[in-house]
Amino acid sequence: DHPKTGRPYPWWHLVVDGVPSAPMMTVVSGVVGPAELPLSRGPWRTVTLDRSCTFDADHVVVRPDGWVAAVCATAELPQVLADLAGRLAG
Repeated sequence: DHPKTGRPYPWWHLVVDGVPSAPMMTVVSGVVGPAELPLSRGPWRTVTLDRSCTFDADHVVVRPDGWVAAVCATAELPQVLADLAGRLAG
């Protein structure tokens, strides 16, 4: 329910620069390194950028096409990813 959800991610060029195209989402973190995130296995990778690139939230989940799937806090991230993985599987 963040106003940027469902819109193009304006810093997508920073996320995909030099990364092979892959059918996975990207968790853009503005607070901690990817190794510290509460991530379960799923179709995503992690990137750490300046917090200004996360709309001043902890994380932005970006779809493979560069659109924002979710904007959330660290505490919400496991549930957000589980919900997204469920939608992809179903």
